[in-house]
Amino acid sequence: MAWSEAMTLNTAKHDDSVWNDLRKHCSDAEIVEVSMMCGLFNMINRLNDSFRTELESEEYNKRQHGAVGVTAKALEDYACRICQQRNP
Repeated sequence: MAWSEAMTLNTAKHDDSVWNDLRKHCSDAEIVEVSMMCGLFNMINRLNDSFRTELESEEYNKRQHGAVGVTAKALEDYACRICQQRNP
């Protein structure tokens, strides 16, 4: 997560601590994969912002399997479970 944030804020090139932590936990292929996804979503966000794309309403998202209301804690818990499954 810290790597994606550093990429988004354009500080990754100079953030040695984030880079070193990433290298401890991810293979080269995993780093490329997460970096590509981060870059893709940053591009999509910039295009949507530039084109003033209207997002779906909260009501629409609620109909999409409860897509509204996911907390940062829930996402962190999910990510931790995935990490534990990969590194028992």
